[in-house]
Amino acid sequence: MRDFQIITPLRRYFEVFRCFNSTTRVGERVLALTLVSLFVILGLKCVREYSSVKENLALVSQTLVSHKFETVNWSFGEDQKVFFELLTKHRAQKILSISAPKKLQKNFSKYTEAILEFSEKYQVDPFWVGAIMWTETHFKQRSTSRVGAKGLMQIMEPTGVFLLKQMEKKALLSKQALKTISSFKRPWEIDPYLNIEMGVYYLSSLMKRFPRSASHATVAYNMGPSRIRFRLNKGINVTKRNQYLIKVKKRYLYLVKNFRKNAGSYLLDRKGSPLPKLAYQ
Repeated sequence: MRDFQIITPLRRYFEVFRCFNSTTRVGERVLALTLVSLFVILGLKCVREYSSVKENLALVSQTLVSHKFETVNWSFGEDQKVFFELLTKHRAQKILSISAPKKLQKNFSKYTEAILEFSEKYQVDPFWVGAIMWTETHFKQRSTSRVGAKGLMQIMEPTGVFLLKQMEKKALLSKQALKTISSFKRPWEIDPYLNIEMGVYYLSSLMKRFPRSASHATVAYNMGPSRIRFRLNKGINVTKRNQYLIKVKKRYLYLVKNFRKNAGSYLLDRKGSPLPKLAYQ
């Protein structure tokens, strides 16, 4: 039916065009030209409506599927993959948004979709990403550290430049991200979603550099991978009594505990009842 609505104005356009060529009077030609213009506008409108419907259907179908974390190394706890397989993307985002403390939920909920999207893209534990972001900035976009790290994931300028070169070389960035990069010298300071993607990509590279050790990768995110590698080669324990690691682990377990609780409650009762409220500590 939609295709018919698009084709019909085009057929009328060609009929009027033939009429335009066959007329001799100026008035008739002006009238025919006006009709041609109207039918062209109508045809373009139908095409735009058709494209809009296709985009909306694609968006709806996307929200009905689940996140796939097939190769994720779950950082500090049990495998949480089963919960994401049973939840739609939209529902997983909503439940993750209320897994943070109540006073942080407003800011956290702005970025949970991006956290899940990029965690799936780079196969990184989303709770780890959330715990890192919580520890670094408490989900405040405009945060700046004493040493000049910027954004939600606190990216330093040398690290940001290095990450962007790698990501561009591997063609990992979206068109919107590339547009932002071409417009700003330090785009990760401007675009919070690019900042998150760069942080998640960095975490994925650290997990490859320190395989099977989320603790080493976490400390490396804070102190730098070269310093951690140097200390490890010297036989120094880099995780013992490390306050940054302690904070990340604590917040990771907080997010996981509340996510499992709320996801479990939702899966046991799919009658459309609202998500249960948490008893925040």
